Amino acid sequence: MGGSAAVAAVVEAVAQGGSAAASGTRGSVAALVAGAVAQQLGKTVLMVVAHLDEADDALDDLEGLAAEVAVGTRGLSVERFPALEAAVGGAAGGRGAGGAVVVAPVQALMQGVPEVGRLEEVSLVVEAGQRLAPGRLLDWLDRAGYGRQDAVEGPGDFATRGGIVDVWPMAGEAVEAGSGRGETVGLPGPMRLDYFGDEVESIRGVDPETMGSLGGLSRVVLVGGNGAGGLRDEGTTDLLSVLPGDVVPMLCETLELSEQARGYFERLTWSGGIVPPRDLFKKLTGRPHVEVNGYSQSSHAEATRVELPVSALPSFDRDAKGAIRELGELAAEAQTEVTVVCGKPAERDRLIELLIEHVPEGWRAVDVVVGRLHRGFVWTEPAEAGGGGQEVSRVYVPHHELFHRYATRRRVRKIVAPGSSGSGGGGLASGGGDAFLDLDVGDYVVHVDHGIAKFPGLKTMSRGAKKGEYLT
Repeated sequence: MGGSAAVAAVVEAVAQGGSAAASGTRGSVAALVAGAVAQQLGKTVLMVVAHLDEADDALDDLEGLAAEVAVGTRGLSVERFPALEAAVGGAAGGRGAGGAVVVAPVQALMQGVPEVGRLEEVSLVVEAGQRLAPGRLLDWLDRAGYGRQDAVEGPGDFATRGGIVDVWPMAGEAVEAGSGRGETVGLPGPMRLDYFGDEVESIRGVDPETMGSLGGLSRVVLVGGNGAGGLRDEGTTDLLSVLPGDVVPMLCETLELSEQARGYFERLTWSGGIVPPRDLFKKLTGRPHVEVNGYSQSSHAEATRVELPVSALPSFDRDAKGAIRELGELAAEAQTEVTVVCGKPAERDRLIELLIEHVPEGWRAVDVVVGRLHRGFVWTEPAEAGGGGQEVSRVYVPHHELFHRYATRRRVRKIVAPGSSGSGGGGLASGGGDAFLDLDVGDYVVHVDHGIAKFPGLKTMSRGAKKGEYLT
């Protein structure tokens, strides 16, 4: 995809200061095109989507496939809406020579962010070896909108025990220990600060599933959700005014973006600090930009029109054996390259076994990789410019689409008991409590650590001066 004539036309239009309107997108193509454009321009692409789950999917697609399969480079940086740290030293404008992609739901772009002069108020720099009393750190986290939990479960949580403070930053950036050049990297997720007295002895990333320590960090910038004094109308601006001027907006499904932005704005009971949709889209389209649409057309008559050489992925047999045979037949077609993207190494290994069993003569024609791809597609175009018009079809098949196994990613929302501030526990303040809301007493469940169990219900118990619901 990185060498595609269609992508090259989009890049040329933007590089010349114009705009491009790419149509015919299918599957996860929009995210991969964003990655290819960012890599070829060497700039940051601000990918604007209509829904939060689309932002999650796009981020997964870029992290899991674009950098090594579709874009053909490992120099691409992918970020999920680093609104505040983007302004700290202009980080989002030049993360590596390969460009960067910032993924943002349109609703997030409508919300105000602190002006550059207020960044110190909403951010905190922590370095290994720094003297920073634990009490001061915990006080800042509390005032910055972080919630204290027994264990961190998502962005905005922090937990402390003994001389250890675990924090899952809402946003920020980090410097890897021993990097030598002080280059910033995306936050690894939750992180652990080990104290020796009032000194931060070490900072390490944390595996959110096992809570085990990962690689060391020498410096982190923590960004709060409401600032030490809260986000006020005064001293706030929109994200586009903070980002570097050469950031390239990519609007995915323009009509849907407009509808969602308008609906979000009309539902507000108080619009203070919110950018009206008309003003937002005026700023987005007032600079060189890209519109990517499946069906709707661009509203800009002067935009360079590009038809993406994409078609929908064929449907596979619901029987696993039949699907494997159809996959083999597809890979055997002339000028066709098939890549299956598996979420786990175990899925890859099992798929290769099935291919050897059911397609013994042609299983090697199927490239099986480990990554993430939410929706498959077929990308077809001439093998080489001026190469006689011979077409090559590149088929990208997610493992779950091959076997018709679709998992719904359910977001765990924190529930705060009436009268609770949400930062000190009480009720189901922990994000994990929400997992029990759809269960009835006596239901069988599968515990992540202990296997099959029966749900006995939640019991109200006192813990110090507070009452809460606990699994007993």
